[in-house]
Formats: sequence, C-alpha cells, structure tokens
Amino acid sequence: HGALLLHQFGTASRMLRMFVALGYAYTASSSSSTTGTNNKNSTSAAVGGTSGANALLRQILKTTTMLLLITPSSSTNTTQEAEKEMAKLLHATIIRMFHDVRPKVRKAAF
Repeated sequence: HGALLLHQFGTASRMLRMFVALGYAYTASSSSSTTGTNNKNSTSAAVGGTSGANALLRQILKTTTMLLLITPSSSTNTTQEAEKEMAKLLHATIIRMFHDVRPKVRKAAF
C-alpha cells in the first residue's frame, strides 16, 4: 500500500544509508588491516572481505533503485519530508556509488 510505504520510507532510507556506510567501513578496515603484512592468509581474507563489501553495496543499489521506483510520487500523497528522504537516499547510495573506484560497484550504479 502506498501510504504505508510513505510512512515507513524514512526508516527504510536510514537503514539503507547505514548499510552503505557499513559497506564502505568494512572495505576500509579490511584493506587497512593487511597494510604492512605479507601473510598470504591475511591477503586472501582481505580480498574475500572486499568482495563481500562489493556484493553488499551492489545489493543495496538494487534495493534502493526498486524502492525509489515503487514509491508513489503523486504530489497529493508525497509530503515534503518524504521527498527530502528520497533525495537523501538517492544521494547517499546511487549518486555516491557513481564515483566509486571499484568497477563492479560503479557498473551497478548505472
């Protein structure tokens, strides 16, 4: 139902933005933890951690795109608050990932 989606859109938006922040933090922490170590196992763990973060970010992009597409956009149902939340979600997820250095994440943003 459209009204229920609009009512819960702020919560869904905050949750998705939090997962994006966690995905970037997870990638940064896994790359910084292997800096200075030449252990083959730690390098393999970092690559696995990075690919897991990449997959998380790509799934968030798919979810965000679908959420923005199905959200009712008629001016009578959409409040200013919901429009602000839509803009925050768009900028924090899709627009941010257009400039990502990882090719798979950038491709998913398009």
